[in-house]
Amino acid sequence: MLCLNQISLISINTFLDEWKILQKENLPAWDGDRINHYWRQIFDLKYNFNKPKYPNIQKMIKAVLSLAHGSSDIERNFSISARVLTGDKSRMTERTLRLLLHAA
Repeated sequence: MLCLNQISLISINTFLDEWKILQKENLPAWDGDRINHYWRQIFDLKYNFNKPKYPNIQKMIKAVLSLAHGSSDIERNFSISARVLTGDKSRMTERTLRLLLHAA
């Protein structure tokens, strides 16, 4: 796993140059499957002497893909509680709300 200080060592100009070159590559379109499988194809691109073709993009994408996507449960709970605790039920006790949310 990359740490944040490794990413900060990437020159923005070098990254942008790599990105422009990558856009000119003849890559297959993403098929909607797992995004890491798509990026693996790009990471596997090498120069003739087996050096990665896009090392800075690889570092950045690995860092981005390693970020947690864990807020969906929290967002879902907010949506459920908004449906349960409506304006006409605003005097509901916290205990009742928790029981209703647990049942939902």
